[in-house]
Amino acid sequence: MSKEYIKRVFNLTEKLEKRSQFLFGPRRTGKSSYIKNELKTADIKLNWNFLDNKLYIDAVNNPSLLSQEVRARGITEGIVVIDEVQRVPFLLNEIHMLIEETDIKFLLTGSSARKLREQGVNLLGGRECKNIIHPFVYPEIEERDFSLE
Repeated sequence: MSKEYIKRVFNLTEKLEKRSQFLFGPRRTGKSSYIKNELKTADIKLNWNFLDNKLYIDAVNNPSLLSQEVRARGITEGIVVIDEVQRVPFLLNEIHMLIEETDIKFLLTGSSARKLREQGVNLLGGRECKNIIHPFVYPEIEERDFSLE
C-alpha cells in the first residue's frame, strides 16, 4: 500500500543552490519523505541514511568514509544528502572539510539540533542554513477532508 504524499509549503531546492542546509524536525514529520518527493529533480549525487545499520556502523568505524566515497565517485558539485546526521555527529567535521574543498551542497537531516549542540560537535560555522519542518500546517491540509471532531 502506497501512502499519499502531502506537498509541503516550504522549498529547499532554491536554498540548496546557494548553500548547504540543515533540515531539523520532530520524528515522523516527513523529513525523509520531503527529500524523496520534492527533491526528485535536484542534482543529488549521493544519499546516505543512517537508519541503514551497515552504513551507520561503517561510518562510526571509519570517520573518513564520506570523503572517500565522494572522491571515489568524483563528486565535486551537486547535492549530498545525509539523513539522520545526529546519529554520527563527528561526520560534521568531514562535511565541513568537503564544503571548503568542493562545490558540494549538503542537505543534512535530523530530529534535533540541540542533540548536536549538546555533544559539542562542529555545526559548520555558518556554512549552512537551518530549516525546521513542523507537523502539517493549515495551508498544506486545507483542501482535504480533515476534522478534529
